[in-house]
Amino acid sequence: KLWAGLAAIVLAGFYTLLAGADTPLVRAYIMSVFGTAGFLLERDSGLLHGLVLAALLITAADPQTLFQPGFQMSFISTAAILLASYAYKPPAALSGRLSRWAYSLFIATFAAQLALLPVSASYFHRLPLAPLLTNFFVLPTAGLLMGCGFFLALLPQYQPLLQLAGTLIKFPLDFLLWLVQGSANWGLLIETPKPSPEFTVCFYLLALLLLHFP
Repeated sequence: KLWAGLAAIVLAGFYTLLAGADTPLVRAYIMSVFGTAGFLLERDSGLLHGLVLAALLITAADPQTLFQPGFQMSFISTAAILLASYAYKPPAALSGRLSRWAYSLFIATFAAQLALLPVSASYFHRLPLAPLLTNFFVLPTAGLLMGCGFFLALLPQYQPLLQLAGTLIKFPLDFLLWLVQGSANWGLLIETPKPSPEFTVCFYLLALLLLHFP
């Protein structure tokens, strides 16, 4: 378990650097390090602690990051997902793996969308509803494509083999792009004015109560 955890930390760090090491990736990596450390120490801690420490480290390196929409949306949505996943665990009636996965994914998506409503309204003046439906297809497809990308990197540099593999990967990639880009044209966007500071404070107080309700 120790060597597997250390290998996971090293490989995740390599992937973070390979993918550009922007704010969401660095946040996810720091969280994964502390989450893995909690797992190795057999403690029920790590992820929320890692989220707070990631925010502190990133803003200490560049305080202006705190005012960037990407930073705010990344940390707010992740905090909401963690709180909701702790509070709203799959009920005992859901015994199948697929049903429990679908329940957990819906809870995570709903929590993230709920927490992002004031931020989306403030910066973009719209509320996206598509992720509540599309995430059931986006996340598995994205995971498949990530695995295929690593598989391609390990293939021998034999052109016909690479072309065949690229052709097979193109179908899920086109599906993912159609899903993400097309959802913007499905009428699942609600135009809204910028919320007032008072509304935002009250909204987040109610959202926090809802995420902690159970």
